[in-house]
Amino acid sequence: MLAITNVVSTAFSLVARHDVSTPTAVTTPGQVGSDVATILWLLGLAVVLSLLANIVLAGLLTVVIGRGVLGQELTMGQAWNLARSRLAAVLGVTLLIWVIFLLLWAPYAVILTVLIVAKVNGLAVAWGILGFLGTLVAQIVAWVRFSLAAPVVVLERLGPVNALRRSWRLAAGSFWRLFGIFLLTVIIVFVAALVLQIPFDIGRHFLGQTSVAGIILAGVGGIIVGAITRPVLAGVTVLLYLDMRMRKEGLDLVLRDASQNQAMTGDEFAAIWRAPAPGQRAAAGPPPSW
Repeated sequence: MLAITNVVSTAFSLVARHDVSTPTAVTTPGQVGSDVATILWLLGLAVVLSLLANIVLAGLLTVVIGRGVLGQELTMGQAWNLARSRLAAVLGVTLLIWVIFLLLWAPYAVILTVLIVAKVNGLAVAWGILGFLGTLVAQIVAWVRFSLAAPVVVLERLGPVNALRRSWRLAAGSFWRLFGIFLLTVIIVFVAALVLQIPFDIGRHFLGQTSVAGIILAGVGGIIVGAITRPVLAGVTVLLYLDMRMRKEGLDLVLRDASQNQAMTGDEFAAIWRAPAPGQRAAAGPPPSW
């Protein structure tokens, strides 16, 4: 999926290069419209494929890590068979989070537009700055509190709405810890991607930034770099979900007992991840100090 996404992105770059290099004097309006439509179609396809790649990646890694903590190893086929029934729910919770983000920004945009139309310049500037910062903080808080929803959907088999509620409760009281780990992970992934991309950037420089060979080399580099870096954030998310459940619900005790049973059926595996009743820990014993 990652390879297909980068192939489409490379195709988009090649089409855009062709449009830029084509003399405008010999380009008809019909050709311009066709080229623009092709570019928009490829861009949209790349965005959709990237979304699907992230969803599949989140589902597969959640299943693999969920089985891995029990000492079980899965092949790619086994992981796919276990995860595919939950991918639609992962897509649903992802889209729902995006809708929430859009709704958070809607009041800011509406108020700013009204102030600009009313020509209240002072308030418009003040709201433009303070409102932007306030909405950005609200979005970061929402992002962190909803960040555990995908593992909840896959392992606990909850629906998108209930998964968001569950993630919000699990992340309660641990915002700064989760935010710090996610921020550090994003920085590490970003720096690693830059370093890994250097050889391909050098090669593209010698081949020509806008040459066909240079664009194809950049696409190959994107596939390799993405395959190395993109699973990191998804893996960290699953591990943080496990950590929150161990800290708050004693999941480590359940996993310890379950790891001794290597012949679990699907129902037994699902029961391990079932959330305990509100206010109760999953197993007896003091909360872990770490």
